[in-house]
Amino acid sequence: MEFDPNKKLKSNLTEEQSTNIDQIFEERPDIAEAFENAKVFFEHDASQIIVDEETGRIKSHGHEYIDNPRMRSFVLRANAIRNNLPPVQDGYLRLWRGNREGEIGKNPSFTSSLEGIAMPFLGAYGGKLSYLDIPLNKYNEYVETLAVAPDAEFRVPPELAATAVEIIEPKEENIRQHAKDLFQKYIDEGGEISSRKILQWLSTTLQS
Repeated sequence: MEFDPNKKLKSNLTEEQSTNIDQIFEERPDIAEAFENAKVFFEHDASQIIVDEETGRIKSHGHEYIDNPRMRSFVLRANAIRNNLPPVQDGYLRLWRGNREGEIGKNPSFTSSLEGIAMPFLGAYGGKLSYLDIPLNKYNEYVETLAVAPDAEFRVPPELAATAVEIIEPKEENIRQHAKDLFQKYIDEGGEISSRKILQWLSTTLQS
C-alpha cells in the first residue's frame, strides 16, 4: 500500500474499529508512535542517520543519542521539521519545546535537542511543538547547568518565550489515519499488543 501523505486518506475502518484503535493508541503511546513513524522509519534514506563508528551512537545537530528504532524515528521526523522551517541566521541558535495544550509562548523552558528532548516530551504533553532562535552571545546567560542534560536545556526571558512560533507538522492527520489502518491490518493478521512483535511485523510488511 503506497502512502501519499498529501492525499486525503479514505479509511475502511468501521466506527467501532476506529474508536478501539484510538483507545489503544491513547493507552499505549509507544504503539501509536511505532505505527505513525513506521513508513518514514522503514523506507527512509539511510544517509539521514549518522552513527558514530566508535560509540555506536546517533549523531544529530550537535547531540548524540542511543541508536534504536524509536530514536531513529525521532531523528527522521526532526529532519523533516527542520527542512520545512526558515534557516537559522548566523549568530543564532534554534531552540525547541514540546508543549502542553495552550502553552506556546508561556513557558520559558526550551531545549536545543529537538529529537532527544522536545519530541519525547511532546508525546507526554499532547500539545504542539514550537521554536525560537536565541543570539549566541546570550548562550551562557540562558543555558541551564543544574541537574539537566549538558548544553541542551535553556531558560529564556518571558518576553522572548512569548515570541515562540508554533510548528505545524505537515501531513499529521494522514499519518494518524495511515497508522490506524496499518494497525488494523496487523490485528487482522493475528498480531498481539507487543512492541517487539509489532516492530518485527512492521519491518517485514513495509520492506516486502
